[in-house]
Amino acid sequence: IMGHKYSDYDAIGASLGMWFFAKSCGVDAFIAIDSKTTLASALVDLMMQNNFKSFISPSKALDMCDDDTLVVLVDTQRKALAESSDLYDLAASTIVIDHHRRTDDYIEDADISYSVPSASSACEMVSELIQYSTIQDNPSAEIATALFSGIVLDTKDFVLRTSQRTFEAAGFLRDNGADTVQVRKLFSIDADMVALKHEIVSNAKVFNGFMIGSCMSDSKHIRIVTSSAADDMLNIDGVRASFVISKLGIGKFQVSARSFGEENVQLIMEKLGGGGHSTMAATQIKASDVEEVKNLLVDAVNEYLNSK
Repeated sequence: IMGHKYSDYDAIGASLGMWFFAKSCGVDAFIAIDSKTTLASALVDLMMQNNFKSFISPSKALDMCDDDTLVVLVDTQRKALAESSDLYDLAASTIVIDHHRRTDDYIEDADISYSVPSASSACEMVSELIQYSTIQDNPSAEIATALFSGIVLDTKDFVLRTSQRTFEAAGFLRDNGADTVQVRKLFSIDADMVALKHEIVSNAKVFNGFMIGSCMSDSKHIRIVTSSAADDMLNIDGVRASFVISKLGIGKFQVSARSFGEENVQLIMEKLGGGGHSTMAATQIKASDVEEVKNLLVDAVNEYLNSK
Protein backbone atom coordinates (compact mmCIF):
# COMPACT_ATOMS: atom_id res chain seq x y z
CA ILE A 1 0.00 0.00 0.00
CA MET A 2 1.32 3.46 -0.78
CA GLY A 3 0.25 7.06 -1.17
CA HIS A 4 1.78 9.92 -3.11
CA LYS A 5 5.24 11.47 -2.91
CA TYR A 6 5.66 13.79 0.08
CA SER A 7 2.87 11.83 1.74
CA ASP A 8 0.56 13.76 4.07
CA TYR A 9 -1.89 12.73 6.78
CA ASP A 10 -4.57 11.83 4.25
CA ALA A 11 -2.23 9.55 2.29
CA ILE A 12 -0.77 7.86 5.39
CA GLY A 13 -4.12 7.67 7.18
CA ALA A 14 -5.78 6.07 4.16
CA SER A 15 -2.83 3.68 3.80
CA LEU A 16 -3.20 2.62 7.43
CA GLY A 17 -6.93 2.13 6.90
CA MET A 18 -6.31 -0.12 3.91
CA TRP A 19 -3.62 -1.99 5.88
CA PHE A 20 -6.25 -2.70 8.55
CA PHE A 21 -8.74 -3.76 5.85
CA ALA A 22 -6.23 -6.19 4.36
CA LYS A 23 -5.24 -7.65 7.74
CA SER A 24 -8.93 -8.10 8.61
CA CYS A 25 -9.25 -10.16 5.41
CA GLY A 26 -6.31 -12.35 6.46
CA VAL A 27 -3.84 -10.82 4.01
CA ASP A 28 -0.33 -9.69 4.91
CA ALA A 29 0.11 -6.01 4.11
CA PHE A 30 2.84 -3.39 4.22
CA ILE A 31 2.91 0.37 3.68
CA ALA A 32 5.65 1.73 1.42
CA ILE A 33 6.75 5.15 2.62
CA ASP A 34 9.77 7.39 2.16
CA SER A 35 10.42 8.41 5.76
CA LYS A 36 12.76 11.22 4.67
CA THR A 37 10.15 13.11 2.64
CA THR A 38 6.83 12.36 4.33
CA LEU A 39 4.90 15.33 5.73
CA ALA A 40 3.17 13.03 8.21
CA SER A 41 6.21 12.05 10.25
CA ALA A 42 4.36 12.79 13.51
CA LEU A 43 1.73 10.19 12.60
CA VAL A 44 4.36 7.68 11.48
CA ASP A 45 6.22 8.17 14.77
CA LEU A 46 2.99 7.77 16.75
CA MET A 47 2.20 4.48 15.03
CA MET A 48 5.73 3.16 15.58
CA GLN A 49 5.51 4.10 19.26
CA ASN A 50 2.41 1.90 19.36
CA ASN A 51 4.48 -1.04 18.00
CA PHE A 52 3.32 -0.74 14.37
CA LYS A 53 5.91 -2.58 12.27
CA SER A 54 4.49 -2.59 8.74
CA PHE A 55 6.09 0.59 7.37
CA ILE A 56 8.76 -0.29 4.80
CA SER A 57 10.88 1.69 2.36
CA PRO A 58 9.91 1.80 -1.33
CA SER A 59 13.14 -0.07 -2.17
CA LYS A 60 12.27 -2.90 0.22
CA ALA A 61 8.76 -3.00 -1.24
CA LEU A 62 10.28 -3.45 -4.70
CA ASP A 63 12.36 -6.37 -3.42
CA MET A 64 9.25 -8.01 -1.93
CA CYS A 65 7.09 -7.57 -5.05
CA ASP A 66 6.32 -10.80 -6.94
CA ASP A 67 3.72 -12.33 -9.26
CA ASP A 68 1.12 -12.41 -6.47
CA THR A 69 1.54 -8.85 -5.20
CA LEU A 70 -1.41 -6.45 -5.12
CA VAL A 71 -0.49 -2.76 -4.90
CA VAL A 72 -3.05 -0.34 -3.52
CA LEU A 73 -2.44 3.33 -4.37
CA VAL A 74 -4.32 5.90 -2.28
CA ASP A 75 -4.84 9.67 -2.46
CA THR A 76 -3.63 10.03 -6.04
CA GLN A 77 -4.48 8.55 -9.41
CA ARG A 78 -1.41 9.84 -11.20
CA LYS A 79 1.41 7.29 -11.46
CA ALA A 80 4.02 10.02 -11.68
CA LEU A 81 3.01 11.20 -8.20
CA ALA A 82 3.00 7.73 -6.57
CA GLU A 83 5.51 7.10 -3.79
CA SER A 84 7.09 4.56 -6.19
CA SER A 85 5.93 4.37 -9.80
CA ASP A 86 8.26 1.37 -10.26
CA LEU A 87 6.36 -0.51 -7.55
CA TYR A 88 3.09 0.19 -9.31
CA ASP A 89 4.52 -1.09 -12.60
CA LEU A 90 5.76 -4.34 -11.00
CA ALA A 91 2.45 -5.20 -9.33
CA ALA A 92 0.46 -8.21 -10.49
CA SER A 93 -2.78 -6.36 -9.66
CA THR A 94 -3.55 -2.77 -8.73
CA ILE A 95 -6.25 -0.80 -6.94
CA VAL A 96 -6.47 3.00 -7.00
CA ILE A 97 -8.48 4.90 -4.36
CA ASP A 98 -8.64 8.66 -4.78
CA HIS A 99 -10.79 11.75 -4.28
CA HIS A 100 -9.13 14.18 -6.69
CA ARG A 101 -10.50 15.33 -10.03
CA ARG A 102 -9.09 13.28 -12.87
CA THR A 103 -6.40 14.87 -15.01
CA ASP A 104 -5.22 13.80 -18.45
CA ASP A 105 -2.51 11.54 -17.01
CA TYR A 106 -4.70 9.59 -14.59
CA ILE A 107 -4.09 5.85 -14.24
CA GLU A 108 -6.28 3.98 -16.72
CA ASP A 109 -5.01 0.42 -16.30
CA ALA A 110 -5.89 -0.24 -12.63
CA ASP A 111 -7.79 -3.48 -11.99
CA ILE A 112 -10.07 -1.53 -9.65
CA SER A 113 -10.36 2.25 -9.70
CA TYR A 114 -12.44 3.85 -6.95
CA SER A 115 -12.66 7.59 -7.61
CA VAL A 116 -15.05 9.92 -5.75
CA PRO A 117 -14.18 13.59 -6.41
CA SER A 118 -17.03 14.69 -4.12
CA ALA A 119 -15.43 12.98 -1.11
CA SER A 120 -13.57 15.18 1.33
CA SER A 121 -10.54 12.91 1.50
CA ALA A 122 -9.13 9.48 0.80
CA CYS A 123 -9.52 8.80 4.54
CA GLU A 124 -13.26 9.42 4.27
CA MET A 125 -13.48 6.91 1.40
CA VAL A 126 -11.43 4.27 3.23
CA SER A 127 -13.43 4.79 6.43
CA GLU A 128 -16.60 4.05 4.46
CA LEU A 129 -15.04 0.93 2.96
CA ILE A 130 -14.27 -0.34 6.45
CA GLN A 131 -17.63 0.69 7.93
CA TYR A 132 -19.80 -0.88 5.23
CA SER A 133 -17.69 -3.95 4.44
CA THR A 134 -18.41 -7.46 5.64
CA ILE A 135 -15.29 -7.66 7.81
CA GLN A 136 -16.09 -8.29 11.46
CA ASP A 137 -13.20 -6.41 13.07
CA ASN A 138 -13.33 -2.79 14.18
CA PRO A 139 -10.31 -0.54 13.64
CA SER A 140 -8.10 0.15 16.65
CA ALA A 141 -8.11 3.59 18.25
CA GLU A 142 -4.74 4.28 16.58
CA ILE A 143 -6.02 3.44 13.09
CA ALA A 144 -9.21 5.45 13.71
CA THR A 145 -7.11 8.42 14.85
CA ALA A 146 -4.94 8.18 11.73
CA LEU A 147 -8.00 8.16 9.46
CA PHE A 148 -9.54 11.05 11.39
CA SER A 149 -6.36 13.11 10.94
CA GLY A 150 -6.59 12.79 7.16
CA ILE A 151 -10.18 14.06 7.16
CA VAL A 152 -9.22 16.98 9.42
CA LEU A 153 -6.33 17.92 7.10
CA ASP A 154 -8.26 17.90 3.84
CA THR A 155 -11.35 19.64 5.23
CA LYS A 156 -9.39 22.26 7.20
CA ASP A 157 -11.05 21.21 10.46
CA PHE A 158 -14.38 20.28 8.82
CA VAL A 159 -14.76 23.68 7.13
CA LEU A 160 -14.30 22.79 3.44
CA ARG A 161 -15.63 20.02 1.15
CA THR A 162 -17.70 18.39 3.89
CA SER A 163 -20.91 16.46 3.33
CA GLN A 164 -23.19 14.25 5.38
CA ARG A 165 -20.92 11.34 4.45
CA THR A 166 -17.91 13.19 5.88
CA PHE A 167 -19.54 13.56 9.29
CA GLU A 168 -20.85 9.99 9.21
CA ALA A 169 -17.32 8.74 8.57
CA ALA A 170 -15.99 10.97 11.36
CA GLY A 171 -18.69 9.67 13.71
CA PHE A 172 -17.75 6.07 12.88
CA LEU A 173 -14.11 6.82 13.66
CA ARG A 174 -14.98 8.55 16.94
CA ASP A 175 -17.08 5.53 17.92
CA ASN A 176 -13.95 3.44 17.40
CA GLY A 177 -11.74 5.56 19.59
CA ALA A 178 -10.35 8.30 17.32
CA ASP A 179 -8.58 10.71 19.67
CA THR A 180 -9.31 14.31 18.63
CA VAL A 181 -6.79 15.71 21.13
CA GLN A 182 -4.09 13.48 19.66
CA VAL A 183 -5.04 14.64 16.17
CA ARG A 184 -4.60 18.26 17.24
CA LYS A 185 -1.16 17.38 18.64
CA LEU A 186 -0.18 15.85 15.30
CA PHE A 187 -0.66 19.24 13.67
CA SER A 188 1.24 21.23 16.30
CA ILE A 189 4.46 23.04 15.34
CA ASP A 190 7.38 24.26 17.47
CA ALA A 191 8.42 27.86 18.21
CA ASP A 192 11.01 28.03 15.41
CA MET A 193 8.41 26.88 12.90
CA VAL A 194 5.95 29.49 14.17
CA ALA A 195 8.58 32.23 13.70
CA LEU A 196 9.35 31.01 10.19
CA LYS A 197 5.66 30.94 9.29
CA HIS A 198 5.21 34.49 10.61
CA GLU A 199 8.13 35.64 8.43
CA ILE A 200 6.55 34.10 5.34
CA VAL A 201 3.15 35.69 5.95
CA SER A 202 4.49 39.13 6.92
CA ASN A 203 6.68 39.38 3.78
CA ALA A 204 4.06 38.09 1.33
CA LYS A 205 2.55 40.40 -1.30
CA VAL A 206 -1.06 40.68 -2.48
CA PHE A 207 -2.25 41.40 -6.00
CA ASN A 208 -5.84 41.21 -7.19
CA GLY A 209 -6.82 39.23 -4.10
CA PHE A 210 -4.04 36.65 -4.62
CA MET A 211 -1.28 36.50 -2.01
CA ILE A 212 2.19 35.14 -2.80
CA GLY A 213 4.89 34.43 -0.25
CA SER A 214 8.18 32.57 -0.36
CA CYS A 215 10.70 30.95 1.94
CA MET A 216 14.15 29.68 1.03
CA SER A 217 14.85 28.04 4.40
CA ASP A 218 16.50 24.62 4.45
CA SER A 219 14.47 23.55 7.51
CA LYS A 220 13.45 19.90 7.38
CA HIS A 221 9.94 21.08 8.33
CA ILE A 222 9.68 23.60 5.49
CA ARG A 223 6.83 21.86 3.67
CA ILE A 224 4.74 21.76 6.83
CA VAL A 225 5.50 25.42 7.55
CA THR A 226 4.68 26.61 4.02
CA SER A 227 1.39 24.71 3.98
CA SER A 228 0.43 26.25 7.33
CA ALA A 229 1.50 29.72 6.14
CA ALA A 230 -0.68 29.39 3.02
CA ASP A 231 -3.62 28.47 5.25
CA ASP A 232 -3.01 31.49 7.51
CA MET A 233 -2.90 33.88 4.55
CA LEU A 234 -6.52 33.04 3.79
CA ASN A 235 -7.51 34.64 7.10
CA ILE A 236 -6.35 38.05 5.81
CA ASP A 237 -9.25 40.19 4.67
CA GLY A 238 -9.56 40.36 0.88
CA VAL A 239 -7.31 37.37 0.14
CA ARG A 240 -9.14 34.88 -2.11
CA ALA A 241 -6.21 32.53 -2.72
CA SER A 242 -2.71 32.11 -1.31
CA PHE A 243 0.55 30.67 -2.60
CA VAL A 244 3.85 29.93 -0.86
CA ILE A 245 7.02 29.08 -2.78
CA SER A 246 9.71 26.97 -1.10
CA LYS A 247 13.03 25.51 -2.19
CA LEU A 248 13.29 21.74 -2.71
CA GLY A 249 16.86 21.70 -3.97
CA ILE A 250 19.14 23.31 -6.51
CA GLY A 251 16.95 24.59 -9.33
CA LYS A 252 13.79 22.98 -7.92
CA PHE A 253 10.93 24.66 -6.09
CA GLN A 254 7.52 23.79 -4.69
CA VAL A 255 4.39 25.94 -4.68
CA SER A 256 1.66 25.30 -2.08
CA ALA A 257 -1.72 26.81 -2.98
CA ARG A 258 -4.85 27.34 -0.87
CA SER A 259 -8.29 28.93 -1.19
CA PHE A 260 -11.70 28.78 0.46
CA GLY A 261 -13.30 27.79 -2.85
CA GLU A 262 -13.96 31.19 -4.37
CA GLU A 263 -10.94 30.64 -6.61
CA ASN A 264 -9.94 27.22 -7.99
CA VAL A 265 -6.25 26.81 -7.15
CA GLN A 266 -6.23 23.34 -8.69
CA LEU A 267 -6.68 24.83 -12.15
CA ILE A 268 -3.82 27.26 -11.51
CA MET A 269 -1.48 24.53 -10.30
CA GLU A 270 -2.38 22.32 -13.26
CA LYS A 271 -1.12 25.08 -15.56
CA LEU A 272 2.25 24.62 -13.85
CA GLY A 273 2.23 20.81 -14.03
CA GLY A 274 0.74 20.16 -10.59
CA GLY A 275 -2.71 19.41 -9.26
CA GLY A 276 -4.83 18.80 -6.20
CA HIS A 277 -8.24 20.12 -5.21
CA SER A 278 -10.02 23.40 -5.85
CA THR A 279 -9.10 24.55 -2.33
CA MET A 280 -5.75 22.80 -1.82
CA ALA A 281 -3.19 22.15 -4.53
CA ALA A 282 0.55 22.18 -5.22
CA THR A 283 3.18 21.83 -7.90
CA GLN A 284 6.93 21.43 -8.29
CA ILE A 285 8.81 23.65 -10.72
CA LYS A 286 12.33 23.62 -12.13
CA ALA A 287 13.66 27.17 -12.32
CA SER A 288 16.85 29.15 -11.92
CA ASP A 289 15.65 31.16 -8.90
CA VAL A 290 12.60 32.10 -6.86
CA GLU A 291 11.88 35.18 -8.98
CA GLU A 292 11.43 33.01 -12.05
CA VAL A 293 8.98 30.86 -10.11
CA LYS A 294 7.05 33.95 -9.01
CA ASN A 295 6.83 35.14 -12.63
CA LEU A 296 5.60 31.74 -13.81
CA LEU A 297 3.03 31.71 -11.00
CA VAL A 298 1.78 35.21 -11.78
CA ASP A 299 1.45 34.27 -15.46
CA ALA A 300 -0.58 31.16 -14.48
CA VAL A 301 -2.83 33.24 -12.21
CA ASN A 302 -3.41 35.83 -14.94
CA GLU A 303 -4.16 33.09 -17.48
CA TYR A 304 -6.63 31.56 -15.02
CA LEU A 305 -8.32 34.93 -14.39
CA ASN A 306 -8.57 35.69 -18.10
CA SER A 307 -10.25 32.33 -18.74
CA LYS A 308 -12.96 32.84 -16.10
